[in-house]
Amino acid sequence: AIVCTPRLRGLHLAAFNLANELLAQGNRGVQELFLAQLQGDAGFLIALRRQIAAVTGEVTAEFKRRRRMNLQGRIHLDQRLTSLLEFIQQMCEGHFAEVKDLLREQPKSKATVNLLRDLVEALQALCKHKNRLVAMDVCTTTQLLDTLCETTQGPCRGNQAFCIENNLHEYCGRILTMREDEMLPGNDAQLVFTWDGHEVLLLSDDDGDRPAPEDLQGEEVKSPLLDFYWVKKSAVRTI
Repeated sequence: AIVCTPRLRGLHLAAFNLANELLAQGNRGVQELFLAQLQGDAGFLIALRRQIAAVTGEVTAEFKRRRRMNLQGRIHLDQRLTSLLEFIQQMCEGHFAEVKDLLREQPKSKATVNLLRDLVEALQALCKHKNRLVAMDVCTTTQLLDTLCETTQGPCRGNQAFCIENNLHEYCGRILTMREDEMLPGNDAQLVFTWDGHEVLLLSDDDGDRPAPEDLQGEEVKSPLLDFYWVKKSAVRTI
């Protein structure tokens, strides 16, 4: 379903969400099933690459259109990209080195699909200019950083070296140097947080879903400024 249904958006998203539920917290048995699929079928990796490239292309085109027409506002990306990025992260959970290396190269295959390159290039597309960072989709950018972070942990020396060689640290640095006064005003969709003493925690329910703004109660906070710092926290972890 992940490979064959990209045009059926509802089914495609449901397939990713189900896969993420099965892989949650590094379920090694399910991870090994996906690893066998990745090792035996290059089409699986190619399908993921095409889906990342399609969204990256759409984002780049939208940034150019907005710059040409002097438009402002957040760019909200297809939710499937966030689920796809989470899927890649979940496959790597628990320091699963075989999957992490396979994302970068497939020694037994005639042609190599470097999915790690596609992830770094997606972040580059978001961080190329300051005006793009201002308009970035908070949820997707945070998930992209978290996924890249997971691919290098363990440590995975090959992925770490590749990310450094391709300037991942510089893109993270651009996020860290953004100022508060550069954030766009408005009431766009945001992450939801709650206070726990002096700590700010990302809030979700038991199913991993974020509550709607109208359902917020008590110490729950919905703030673009907290979104801003949450992205910065993910950039710090990735570095």
